[in-house]
Amino acid sequence: MKIGIALTTLTLLLAHPLSATPDTDSTQTYSLVRKADTSALVKSFQTPPKDARPQVWWHWMDGNVSKEGIRKDIEWMKRNGIGGFHQFDAGGVNMPRAAKVKLPYLSDGWKDAFRFALNLADSLDMDVTIASAPGWSSTGGTWVKPEDAIKKLEWRSIDTRGGKISVQLPDLYNVVGPYQDYHTDNDRIKIEPYGKDLYVLAVRLPYSDKSMNALGAQVSKSESTISVEFRKPQTIKSLTLKTMAMGDRPRTGKPECRNILECSDDGLKWRKVCDIEPTVLPYLTVNVPPTCAQFFRVKGEKLESLELFTVMKINHSQELGGFGIIHDFREDDRGRKTGMLAAGRTLENLQIRMVDHRKDQPPSLSGSDRAGG
Repeated sequence: MKIGIALTTLTLLLAHPLSATPDTDSTQTYSLVRKADTSALVKSFQTPPKDARPQVWWHWMDGNVSKEGIRKDIEWMKRNGIGGFHQFDAGGVNMPRAAKVKLPYLSDGWKDAFRFALNLADSLDMDVTIASAPGWSSTGGTWVKPEDAIKKLEWRSIDTRGGKISVQLPDLYNVVGPYQDYHTDNDRIKIEPYGKDLYVLAVRLPYSDKSMNALGAQVSKSESTISVEFRKPQTIKSLTLKTMAMGDRPRTGKPECRNILECSDDGLKWRKVCDIEPTVLPYLTVNVPPTCAQFFRVKGEKLESLELFTVMKINHSQELGGFGIIHDFREDDRGRKTGMLAAGRTLENLQIRMVDHRKDQPPSLSGSDRAGG
């Protein structure tokens, strides 16, 4: 409506002089718009007010800060028109030391350095914002109780035959790290392992899913080779490999495979089954081309353990479970969907049930079928 009125008024202003008798001075002009004074606007762009100035993230990387560095950073921000900063403690486990003395989050040295930063920023009329906690998750801190802190899910399993049984289950790994028994050191804060039992599950496995122990396998290993000999030829369809030679898979091109699966009928002449691609975790579960042989081996780097299976498993189950962050978790190295069909074949006939156990006793398994729980 406001636009319509403005246009109508302008039309009338234009129409009135044009419809009147023209003056003798044909060069006469009419000024309809007064020139605005833009000097204040130009000045505000040249020297923006505080509330219009940009603010930036300011990362303190794992305690690698000093008062000298703080002063240089803040003074540089001020000279370049920055109105304030968001201080954020970031970094990673075992990040190299860059400052003369590292200042752990909320230590006396860290508090003194942060107080110095606040006073300097205040003297320069700059805004300061601080994150709620250190780290990318913004949920950690020495004040967080272990039962309220971020946790991981871990498990142990055994194979047993059905019938009336009472079996002592192995203890949980109870280590600080991203997956199962994979322990990662932390030089920033002492973390005491914390955990408790959640459930005991009994899973009825297909008859064809037999462990290497049930198949009478003999294992020999070194850091570069793990060999498995069965009593008789077996058709292997998948494996789980533990190796500390971890690595990312590139977004383009084929990954550099450091490990290879081979098989043999006599333990002397070996043939290649497939490459084993790298993973960001020590553990990797993958399906392999179904291969019948009596001898199998993995050759590679920093090998620790190998499990061979006579059934298909879920490709990259560790990564699909969220224990490792990867870019291609939906596809394999040939661009195909990752093992979901295989998962359906494996799980379609499984029966899973809860097994109660008293909280004042160690977890145990009881049931009437062969199970792994």
